[in-house]
Amino acid sequence: MSKKTRIKLKAYNAKEKMGNQYHIQINDFSISDFNLLIGDNAQGKTRLLRMLNYISSLFTGRPRAIATTLETTFRFDQISGKERHQITYKLHVQPQNGRNIFKEIIVKNGKKIFSTAEKLLYDETESKNIKEFFFPRDRPAILSIDDPKFATIKLIREFFQRVIYISSSKNRDLIMASDEVVPNSEGTNVNWVLNNW
Repeated sequence: MSKKTRIKLKAYNAKEKMGNQYHIQINDFSISDFNLLIGDNAQGKTRLLRMLNYISSLFTGRPRAIATTLETTFRFDQISGKERHQITYKLHVQPQNGRNIFKEIIVKNGKKIFSTAEKLLYDETESKNIKEFFFPRDRPAILSIDDPKFATIKLIREFFQRVIYISSSKNRDLIMASDEVVPNSEGTNVNWVLNNW
């Protein structure tokens, strides 16, 4: 995998706890640079960012809300030089016995390469299925897979791990959903925080 390989979010679908369904079509969203999201009111910008922040919290070990029911699908384009691949990541979160249970599926160019329900894990470098492995059920399984053989899984995990959610209210209070690098109480180091990230 080239150092220039990256993935761009193309579309997002979700069915949330109350049965609300959402579909957001995205022209080009890459977490490799600073991103500016522009659109009319009520077009899903805040919903998308909150969903990215929620998924990011699962991938970075921040506290997770129990009793979450969520079915979501993220569609990505993987770009490596002149090559393009279509990737779909499906995540289903369901509460069970006081904890969230996670089911995941990854499809690349129409081929299923990862499924927790089917116990499927595909080695992309050797083009073969892995026969023996263990998937945790109480957190996203792709967090446990960190091997160059599974480049697509690594790209998806890194995409969500790079999300830092910043918001401000009309009172100009700054909220940052990351425990690692945070603004001071006066808000005078925000520039440094963003540059450091």
